Amino acid sequence: MMGRKVLSLFALSLSVLLPGRMLGARCDLDIESLRDSPSFTTLARHDQQLILKELHDDIAEMAEVDVAGSSKNYLGYFATHLEYKEITGGAPDGRLLLLRYSSNTLCGSSDNCPVWVVELMQGKKGASRAVSLIHWRPGFGTSAEGSWAVATPIGAKPEFPELMFLTHLSRYQTGVHCYRKIGKLYMKVACSPDCAEVIRNLRRPPGASKQNAH
Repeated sequence: MMGRKVLSLFALSLSVLLPGRMLGARCDLDIESLRDSPSFTTLARHDQQLILKELHDDIAEMAEVDVAGSSKNYLGYFATHLEYKEITGGAPDGRLLLLRYSSNTLCGSSDNCPVWVVELMQGKKGASRAVSLIHWRPGFGTSAEGSWAVATPIGAKPEFPELMFLTHLSRYQTGVHCYRKIGKLYMKVACSPDCAEVIRNLRRPPGASKQNAH
């Protein structure tokens, strides 16, 4: 699409044999940055309207804690600071989008910005409905907490894959929150010990564009 921001992603395939594991105890991941993704405003206008309507309650709650929440047009501010990444083949009957609110008024220097997992269901004449897929939780709404990158298992079925959201714990420590689709919604689950260890061992010096497993 003309005018779309260039998507700046890193992709890293990790094949790690962890000490003390049996041969084949591997964690193979694709890790992609959510930063500098295409602007939400480049989506079709109708799709934008469906998504903003679905996130109405989340946006209202965010306005209460966001420094920019006092803006007369917070909805407009929110929309222009929203970015998205599509999980290719993630939704067999539509599109699976990761939406990240990229604003330093809420993320701060940690870059742990709220992320939503939204399915755009397709009808005969285009998108007919947007559904936020993460189970609602107090304090987080239907967001996946704060994240700057997402990991998905290599070789898994593309439809609604397990999503592992990376978060900054400190300058050189990476944490992870895992979500799996159970029934109709993504629920927060315990991460695979193998994959969690791989992700926690990632090192991300300031300004670095790649991740290194140690």
